[in-house]
Amino acid sequence: MIFFAGIADALAPNAAHAALGAAIACALAWRRGAPTWLRRMRPLLALVTAWIWLVASPQFVNRALAATEHPRDDPANCRIDGGAAPLFVVLGSGELWNPDGTPRARLDLEGIRRVRHAAALWRRHGGALLMAGGPGTGDADSLAGTMAAFAAELGVPRDALRLAGGSQDTREDVAAAAGAVRAHAGPAVLVTGALHLPRALAVAARQGLTLVPCASDWLQIPGLAVNPATVLPHSASTARSYLLLREWLATLAYRLRGWT
Repeated sequence: MIFFAGIADALAPNAAHAALGAAIACALAWRRGAPTWLRRMRPLLALVTAWIWLVASPQFVNRALAATEHPRDDPANCRIDGGAAPLFVVLGSGELWNPDGTPRARLDLEGIRRVRHAAALWRRHGGALLMAGGPGTGDADSLAGTMAAFAAELGVPRDALRLAGGSQDTREDVAAAAGAVRAHAGPAVLVTGALHLPRALAVAARQGLTLVPCASDWLQIPGLAVNPATVLPHSASTARSYLLLREWLATLAYRLRGWT
């Protein structure tokens, strides 16, 4: 279905609504008899419309994801050579705070995927899982504690779980885990989403850490067909375009601050 995936998507605000709204505003500005103030806004409206249509296009978003995410064909991805037991550093993803400012450690879908992937890796290779994420440092007030509890439900024994809490962003997550990584005799494996992995690896390198990259999941869709449904704005792009733009902005901010 062009523009929307279904009736619910057509009713709920999303990227397709924004693209269609911008196109209508642009068309009104170019119509004969448009007010002077609206005609003066034509260049701005054209730029805004073009940008919104791009970020709402599944094809554009998918290609941008493919260019931004850790490569699918990287032979080093999750490669763990035999020998000493690995340490899997799992970066958290989720909510840290309630609207009133009190701590709230709750995993989002990305965080759940990371833990599931790390648990599967532990079943295959053994070793230990180091969960990194704040804002607190305990079992109940940190993403680290929440991830550890979830990993235990997946069958990872408690003595194979470690916590690195007290952090609120990727740089702090890596810093919280750095001591355990340096003390570990075997390979240290960085587990996070493919979109987040390049920035996380750059942060680790900046802090003097060498970690094996291990993407838990990719957002890009391999072999996405080119047709009107994937080129025109679509509601299905809303979530992925948000995650992509957030990662672009975070990458820029980290570079400007000298964290990568």
